Amino acid sequence: MANSSAVWEAEAFEVPPELETVSIVVLRGREVLLARRTPERGGFWQILTGRREPGEPAHAAAARELYEETGFAPTLDEVRNLGYVHSFALDPAVVRREGPPRFAHETAFAVRVPESSEVRLDPGEHDAHEWVEIDEALRRLPFAGLRRAVQLANSLRAP
Repeated sequence: MANSSAVWEAEAFEVPPELETVSIVVLRGREVLLARRTPERGGFWQILTGRREPGEPAHAAAARELYEETGFAPTLDEVRNLGYVHSFALDPAVVRREGPPRFAHETAFAVRVPESSEVRLDPGEHDAHEWVEIDEALRRLPFAGLRRAVQLANSLRAP
């Protein structure tokens, strides 16, 4: 059996995340917007996600990514921080580095849009979108962090 005290007594250190990212749950009534990533970007369904620019606050990044990926332009007050932050290991193919795993640190947000909202996808990132019920979104989303963001957004009361 390994000596666990060696682990517990080892010097602690923090590893900064490789990427700072945001996820945005877009709600329309009881539906969630899912966007399918292009085949080159994995081809899976997701809520909106994106990288923060250096020094950019997470809240501002969420609003910017929402506009870039859908054409929706909410005010910062309309973009709600869900109080959920998680980290995940990056695919080595994405970071193209040898060595230890690299991590992203993601902050989740939600925004409600009017029923009449029309999505304008960025074709470089997504090739399809669908408005789906919450349960269907939870079935399609491949990552636990994205599913948790949808669950938290669903618990928000409509304004």
